Amino acid sequence: MKELEQAYPRKGWRVHFIVPAAVSDVGGQNVTLWTSGNLRHSTGVSIVFNISNRTHKAKVVPTLDASAWLMKHVKNRSVPKHDHAQPFVLAKFDIEGSEYQVLSKLMQEQLLCSDIIQKVYVEWQPWARDAEAQSKVKTELSRQSRCLPIANTKVLELGHETYALDRQPLPW
Repeated sequence: MKELEQAYPRKGWRVHFIVPAAVSDVGGQNVTLWTSGNLRHSTGVSIVFNISNRTHKAKVVPTLDASAWLMKHVKNRSVPKHDHAQPFVLAKFDIEGSEYQVLSKLMQEQLLCSDIIQKVYVEWQPWARDAEAQSKVKTELSRQSRCLPIANTKVLELGHETYALDRQPLPW
């Protein structure tokens, strides 16, 4: 991941991968990440998926409070003024079942508004919560008055990634 993270500035992007940590609605807790594959090469792990058997691997990592991180590194940052360019924040939440709690807290703290994050991609994990809980979060995300007087962050659904199978080179 560090090699990939270092490749993006050469493309003119600022990017930060938060690894090894579990993105959460609370910080400073230790949680177990579960994966069905090799932890070093896995493309997905979850703190929600909790099955302990011989085919699943586990690793304990600290949680990172997404709201606190966004407050520190995005909302409270200083941005140089440019006549020809405006800052644009794009976020991706592929957090394997934790998206419901994390996005709920971001909405409560008014961080999913277009003055903080302009666009966010979310990979929804329907197995992580019951249908009612999923519907509640998605309904609140789409409520137009949530961020008034400014616009809501534009939320787009991200499909399950198949990039590991596309045979395309990574950007370095």
